[in-house]
Amino acid sequence: MNAADAPSAQIEAQNRRAEFEAKERQRLLYVALTRAETWLIICGAGADFTTRANWYQSIDTALRSLDARPQTLPDGQTALVLENQDWPTSAEPSRKSKEKKRPALPTWVKSDAPPVERRLPALSPSDFKGDKVVSEGTQSDPNALRSGQMLHLLLEHLPKFDQNDWSDRAVSILTTLAPEVSQAEVDAILNEASSVLKLPELAPIFAQNSLAEVAVTACLPELGNQKISGFIDRLVVSDARILIVDYKSNQVVPKSPSEVPSGYLRQMGAYLSAMEQIYPDRRIDLAILWTKAAHLMPLSNDIESPMATVKVTDATFADEVTNSDIPVVVDFWAEWCGPCKQIGPALEELSDEFEGKIKIAK
Repeated sequence: MNAADAPSAQIEAQNRRAEFEAKERQRLLYVALTRAETWLIICGAGADFTTRANWYQSIDTALRSLDARPQTLPDGQTALVLENQDWPTSAEPSRKSKEKKRPALPTWVKSDAPPVERRLPALSPSDFKGDKVVSEGTQSDPNALRSGQMLHLLLEHLPKFDQNDWSDRAVSILTTLAPEVSQAEVDAILNEASSVLKLPELAPIFAQNSLAEVAVTACLPELGNQKISGFIDRLVVSDARILIVDYKSNQVVPKSPSEVPSGYLRQMGAYLSAMEQIYPDRRIDLAILWTKAAHLMPLSNDIESPMATVKVTDATFADEVTNSDIPVVVDFWAEWCGPCKQIGPALEELSDEFEGKIKIAK
C-alpha cells in the first residue's frame, strides 16, 4: 500500500512511533551526558559523523550556543571546550568528597510498587468459539486444515502471475509449505483455486489494487477492549468502500447467510468492528468466498457479535435477563476493570459451551 493510501490511523501511529523514537534518543543522550563526574569528552567516528544528524551534531550545536572556546589538540585538530568550574585534573577523589554524607532515601523507595495490569494475549478471530461446520453429520476431512492453508497460498500469490504460469508456480508455492506434497494434490488444489480466479465476476477481488493476507489488530469494544489480531484474506479498499473477503473451503456450502456457522459470523463480526475503527468514514461490506462452489456470499453488517455473551443495557435488561426462559448469569464489568478483562475469555467459552442452557450477560 502506498503511503498516500494508508489510513489515517496508520499514519498517526507511524508519526507517534517516530516521535517516541526521537524522544528516546534524546533521553539516552541525557543519560550519557550525566554519567561523567568531572570531565566529559565527546568524540565522533566515521566519515560523515559531522554532516548527518546525530548526538555529536546536537552537542556541537549546544556548545557553540554556549560560547565554548576552541582549543588546539596535540594532533593539530581543533576541539570545543566548555568549563564552568575549576575541576581537579587528578583522578584521586578529594577527602571532602569521601566524607560527603549520603542523602536520606525518600519514603517511596521503601514502598511496594503499584500492581501492574496483566496484558491478556490477543485473540485470533479465526479461533472464536462457535460452529464451523455448515450441517450436522458432515464428516470432517483430517487433511482439511493443510489443504485450506495451501489453497489460501495459491489464492494469495497466483493473481500476481500470468495464467499460463499457474501450474509451475503452484508447484513452487506449495512445495515451500509442504515439500512432501504430491502432484495429484497440487493439481486438485490448483483446480479449485483456478475455478475461483477465472470467474469474471470475482476479478475485482483479485485485482492488482486489492490487498492479500492483511494483518489487522484492534481492541474491540464488544470484547471489553480485548485485543484481537488476525489476517483478512482479501481486502479491497476504495475511496468510498471497504470490502472484507474471507475464504472458506468447506465441503458443504450454505445456501444462504442464515445457514453460515456462528463461528464464521463471529470472525467476520470481529473484522467488521476492527475496520470500522480504521475506516470510520467509509462503507464496509462483508463477504465469504466459498471456494468449493466459487461463490461469493455477501453478509449483512447486522452480523453476529464476536461475543458469545450477551451485552445488556437498561433498555434490554428486562427482556434479556428478567424475562429470560433460561437461567442467566450477569457479569458486572467496566472497561477500566483489570479482573473483568481477565475473566472475559473464560465467560465467552462458558457461554459457548452452555449455549441454549445458560445465558451469560454483561
